[in-house]
Amino acid sequence: KGKMLANAALHANAYPQVPTMQDCCNMCTNHPDCESWEYSDSKICVLKAGVPQFVDVPADVPAQIWSGCRAGTQC
Repeated sequence: KGKMLANAALHANAYPQVPTMQDCCNMCTNHPDCESWEYSDSKICVLKAGVPQFVDVPADVPAQIWSGCRAGTQC
């Protein structure tokens, strides 16, 4: 919680209206090129390439953001 990713987003893999953070993690785990993901309280899930490179969420970003790695891997 409270971390974004510096990783590049996978092309065409930003999804609105994803119901839960767990759903976002599952989407990443089931995508062959996804190694990390971001999820916001606006229910947007972004799948990303590479091992998570966590950065703090800037103070001027109003959304709550969570990020992590695909299930079964160590973040």
